Amino acid sequence: MNYRCVAGAIAVSLAAACTSNPPSGPTPPPGLTVIPAPAVVDALDVAARSHWRTLAPHVRAKILASTAIDLVDLVEYASSSPVIDPYKDNFRYVIAGSGSCDVEQMHVPVREGHLIVAPIGVSRSCKARRGTLVLLTVSLARGRNRVGLYEQSPPAGRIDAAGLMDGLPDHTQTFAFRTLYDGDYGEILAAKIARLDGLSSAADEFVCVRRGAGSLVLAGKRWALRPGSVFVAPSNTSFSARADGPPLEAIVIRVNHEIPGL
Repeated sequence: MNYRCVAGAIAVSLAAACTSNPPSGPTPPPGLTVIPAPAVVDALDVAARSHWRTLAPHVRAKILASTAIDLVDLVEYASSSPVIDPYKDNFRYVIAGSGSCDVEQMHVPVREGHLIVAPIGVSRSCKARRGTLVLLTVSLARGRNRVGLYEQSPPAGRIDAAGLMDGLPDHTQTFAFRTLYDGDYGEILAAKIARLDGLSSAADEFVCVRRGAGSLVLAGKRWALRPGSVFVAPSNTSFSARADGPPLEAIVIRVNHEIPGL
């Protein structure tokens, strides 16, 4: 893989200098630490988006969790400048909108349900076709990564997460999933959820509903789930999700607190 230094302001991820080669280990600079609280965030509600922070002109975001090794946030913008992160693999799941993304030397159209992957050291930028793109983004420091059955770093480009959800069984399991990314520091899954009961022990969990409706009991409080809902279950938090009718289709992000081998 070629690593190129591309000028551009880092609008959303943690600021980092361009480098010709990525570091040998996950040693990013210290970052803002945000302790996630049990909550449901509606990514598509206009009133809710008005409370997002403005990070740069035409860029609004809500940080869900951030440490030196991970960053999970909701972002809305019309376009982003080219960015290189020499410390983290970056994943952008399109919640709403359509447009195009440039990843290294690839130019790919994107729409709701796509996951855009930019490994460490690879330039990335996105532009909405009209209006804005609403994205759930996660950046994870490089561990041992796995996509599918292959031991490798994530491939640059686009994954049709929505298509993978459509291909999962509806009723044979209460929680059917397909791994999109699996590493020391976290994992990303395409999921169909008819019923999900859990206690997130060593990981914070972020579940973004793409399709379907249901209910959630999180830390003793009841919430409604609908397309665009993102619920945050911090480690050691009990939760129970139920679909009303067909299974919920969702992206599930787990960010580990206990790093294997360290």
